[in-house]
Amino acid sequence: MILKNASVFLENRFEICDIAVENGKIAAIGRELGSAKETLDAEGLALAPGFIDTHVHGGGGVDFMGNADDYRRAAALHLAHGTTTILACLYFNMNGRQLVEQIGCAYHVCHISTKESVELIRKAKREGLSVSCETAPHYIILDDTALMEDGRFKMNPPLRDKSDREALVQGLIDGTIDMIATDHAPHSEEEKSRGLEKSAFGIV
Repeated sequence: MILKNASVFLENRFEICDIAVENGKIAAIGRELGSAKETLDAEGLALAPGFIDTHVHGGGGVDFMGNADDYRRAAALHLAHGTTTILACLYFNMNGRQLVEQIGCAYHVCHISTKESVELIRKAKREGLSVSCETAPHYIILDDTALMEDGRFKMNPPLRDKSDREALVQGLIDGTIDMIATDHAPHSEEEKSRGLEKSAFGIV
């Protein structure tokens, strides 16, 4: 199979290319790759490596503390949307910095959303501690001025102010923040239609 005229993410930018696929794997990327039994025009579509989501929750019948079938079902749902690897979120409530200092473990901080968190992690990294962190897309593009009396905006942590959002963007630019994760948590329409106070946590 050859996918033609796709927008392909190569070396930190998108380029229009053709992609040859053999036995389910990419065999070549370029232009004028010859003929194939099947050709698809991918003009207007983007092709990127499989996404890795480092922070997802169960829900919707998926229990990450449950059996292997739950993991398979969750993986299949994410794969259908281009995410090839997921890391389930299991809560860990010990004091992170003290743990790193005392026993030398690596520590990953989930969904940071404040300027104070960015600065604490920046300082820890400068001191050589094994710390990494993530934020989520909504904390980068929205702040608390976007809040409405609508269950779509019920999330944890909540949206912060403009100065926090700007600090997160700067943290991404300077490498303090290692990655962006969705913090995906599936909920039904009914669970998100109870208003800001009573809806389940999770942005829509």
